[in-house]
Amino acid sequence: MVTVSSQLIYKHVETSSLLRSAFRMLEEDDEVLELLKMSNIMAVTRLRYNDHGIVHARIVAGVALELVDILIRNNIELTTMRDGTTRNVDEAKLVVLFAAYFHDIGNAIHRANHEFLGALLAKDILNRLLPKLGFVDRRLIAIRQEIMH
Repeated sequence: MVTVSSQLIYKHVETSSLLRSAFRMLEEDDEVLELLKMSNIMAVTRLRYNDHGIVHARIVAGVALELVDILIRNNIELTTMRDGTTRNVDEAKLVVLFAAYFHDIGNAIHRANHEFLGALLAKDILNRLLPKLGFVDRRLIAIRQEIMH
């Protein structure tokens, strides 16, 4: 049985240097951190919702990666690999890590349509971070679009 908490993410990112580097970048990026902080101001402080900040991002990313492992253990083909946009399991997990971590950043602008706003906010961040992980040109575009999906 898995315990869902903000610590679960660490179990998954330690399995891969790519995931470890990506997670470290997310956790140290001023823009990402500020968007998560502002998401909490909008959701928690103003709207009286539950946490939508960094703790929530860590929990969701950890659970998402746990679900990927369950799919893999059950021989379910990951669509990003099936469709050729990721080349291996680490890249497929990278897409899931970023997408899960970013899924609520649009709340930094507004709760309504936050999923669309978040995708737009993510684009510039991904254009800045993905090259540091070795993704350039068309590979960057493919991985970025999968994350924004």
